[in-house]
Amino acid sequence: MSKITEQIETIIQPVLDELNFELVDIEFTKEGR
Repeated sequence: MSKITEQIETIIQPVLDELNFELVDIEFTKEGR
Protein backbone atom coordinates (compact mmCIF):
# COMPACT_ATOMS: atom_id res chain seq x y z
CA MET A 1 0.00 0.00 0.00
CA SER A 2 2.69 2.48 0.98
CA LYS A 3 4.61 1.68 -2.24
CA ILE A 4 1.57 2.69 -4.30
CA THR A 5 1.26 5.89 -2.27
CA GLU A 6 4.93 6.67 -2.87
CA GLN A 7 4.50 6.15 -6.62
CA ILE A 8 1.46 8.43 -6.68
CA GLU A 9 3.34 11.12 -4.74
CA THR A 10 6.28 10.82 -7.14
CA ILE A 11 3.92 11.34 -10.08
CA ILE A 12 1.86 14.13 -8.48
CA GLN A 13 4.69 16.15 -6.87
CA PRO A 14 6.03 17.69 -10.13
CA VAL A 15 2.45 18.59 -11.11
CA LEU A 16 1.87 20.30 -7.75
CA ASP A 17 5.19 22.12 -8.09
CA GLU A 18 4.17 23.37 -11.55
CA LEU A 19 0.74 24.49 -10.34
CA ASN A 20 2.28 26.19 -7.31
CA PHE A 21 4.84 27.93 -9.53
CA GLU A 22 2.06 29.19 -11.81
CA LEU A 23 0.04 30.45 -8.82
CA VAL A 24 3.08 32.26 -7.43
CA ASP A 25 3.74 33.74 -10.89
CA ILE A 26 0.14 35.01 -11.11
CA GLU A 27 0.31 36.53 -7.61
CA PHE A 28 3.65 38.18 -8.42
CA THR A 29 2.18 39.67 -11.61
CA LYS A 30 -0.81 41.06 -9.67
CA GLU A 31 1.44 42.68 -7.05
CA GLY A 32 3.69 44.10 -9.78
CA ARG A 33 0.85 46.16 -11.27
